[in-house]
Amino acid sequence: MIAGGDCTRIGRQWTKYARKVFREAGYVIIYSDTDSCYIGDPFNDKEKMLAVKDKIIEGIKETVPFPQATFDMGIDDEIKYMFFFKGEKQGAEHDDEMDEDDIKNKPLSLMKKNYIYVTQDNKLKIKNLGIKKKNITAVSKKIFWNDMVPRIISEGRATFPRTMVQNLLIKYLQADPSLAATRKMVGKFEQYEKSAPNSFPAQIAKQYGAGVHFMIPNTRGLGVGKKTKYCTVEEFKENKMTFDNIDLSAVWSELGYFIEPVKVKNLFEFGETA
Repeated sequence: MIAGGDCTRIGRQWTKYARKVFREAGYVIIYSDTDSCYIGDPFNDKEKMLAVKDKIIEGIKETVPFPQATFDMGIDDEIKYMFFFKGEKQGAEHDDEMDEDDIKNKPLSLMKKNYIYVTQDNKLKIKNLGIKKKNITAVSKKIFWNDMVPRIISEGRATFPRTMVQNLLIKYLQADPSLAATRKMVGKFEQYEKSAPNSFPAQIAKQYGAGVHFMIPNTRGLGVGKKTKYCTVEEFKENKMTFDNIDLSAVWSELGYFIEPVKVKNLFEFGETA
């Protein structure tokens, strides 16, 4: 435990040192995450930036007893747009190790480790946002990847009007209501019977059996669940339910980061180049 703590502590110190050297050389410190640094290059000069990086590596190697020849920093991506979302998860993980950039950015309430960015070759990278989760609804994935991502890349925006999303939901779910289903995998009812007989998995197992089920949240009170009722796709169709009978609470939550007026900040707005 001591060795692990020492490793992470010295890693934070090296990252802080890298930020300091980049800042003193005239670069804009955008963000740092574990063992990486996101910087803005006002000089638009890769060779100059790499020379500063080499200075940082040399400075770190001089502080350790057994420097490794392979220890280095590389360029993972060249970024065009980078968007941070706002929320309760914010600031540096260790307040006593904050530098001037942490102090400046903490009041912005930017969510740590929750961001997206677009590379110079127009690829979208996502860090930790819920839109990446496996159990997200198909309609949320469809709207995000088919309709939002091309505009995030081409327009440099990360939020969209609620009316746009509403129209897309109507378009996709009227054609195929099963896109609103969530995947639920449960065991046999007996494994829940003693410890949690009224839990949601237990209700599914008791009503539909063990296995994987695709369940649609609905406003007709059909199926299982407590506050929100979920029925199978087959039940939804058999009962002639329509788009108006789908409970869209989960979908709005899944896409919430990207719907106006969510607060989002592009920290690469410092100048013409990044």
